Amino acid sequence: MKKLLNIAGAVVFVIATALLLVQAWRYRETLAAALSDPAVLAGVIGGSLAYAALLGVLALSWSIVARQLADGAAPAPAGGAPGVRRHRDVHVYALCNIYKYLPGNIFHLVSRQALFANAGLGQGVIARATLVEACLHVAAVTTVAALLLAIGGDTGGIELVGIRLSLPLIVVAMAVPAVVGVSLAWTQLRGGGRLRPVALQLLFFAGYAAIVYVLFGLLAALPADRLLRLTGGYLVAWLAGFLTPGAPGGVGVREVVFMAFAHDDPAFAVEAAVAGRLVTTVGDLLLPVLTAGYGRFVPGGGLFRG
Repeated sequence: MKKLLNIAGAVVFVIATALLLVQAWRYRETLAAALSDPAVLAGVIGGSLAYAALLGVLALSWSIVARQLADGAAPAPAGGAPGVRRHRDVHVYALCNIYKYLPGNIFHLVSRQALFANAGLGQGVIARATLVEACLHVAAVTTVAALLLAIGGDTGGIELVGIRLSLPLIVVAMAVPAVVGVSLAWTQLRGGGRLRPVALQLLFFAGYAAIVYVLFGLLAALPADRLLRLTGGYLVAWLAGFLTPGAPGGVGVREVVFMAFAHDDPAFAVEAAVAGRLVTTVGDLLLPVLTAGYGRFVPGGGLFRG
């Protein structure tokens, strides 16, 4: 079954990427003009830096979950004071994160198992921490997206594969994975330790939404309520890419789903999809470089040897 899901996800990835490339070629002149605008370029650069910082928040959330699950059973590696462990965890998380762009969309998970084991965590702890993170991802992104869509109001919803979905229906439907996600995560965590990872996940997606909102505002002069709806739609698209097995980094899937939310302005949809992808890709590459100095704490785990 897992193999079939990966094959299906790979097929979706290929089709979605092809559709995105077709649209990008169709609106290539508009896209080139938008990305050559100094304000948009500054937004992409600033957004990439901000996104890299937010990834550090996400990495910290994972570290808190993993260390709590470990419950002190695993011996700390050399230089294993709590602050050093957190810094090291952030670097290794960032390094593994860029492997998600490899075909198959599993190598970031495989590399976590290897590098965090070198850092003193058990294989079971690493796998459970990643599962908890996935549940919190779903809960946090659906919560933030639903709020944005609800505040932005309903103007007819979106159409996917010939089925029209109203925004109120989407908002209500997203409450289900939010509740399920946080419930599953909480069964793995203890007491007050449940709140910090949840808060950090919400901070990440709220910050990500702010980056997207500003970037979209630089691309087009749109009213605030429409920007809120588009930002909420982009987070829904992020979730679709995250949940599609076999799609490296959600490439293609995220962009095509977002374009369904912005179907009434296809040129803007392409500009926004490409600019949004640039921000996250550059941000993904920046964080391991910015945290490379922490690599000396991890045997074989640093980009540069300290």
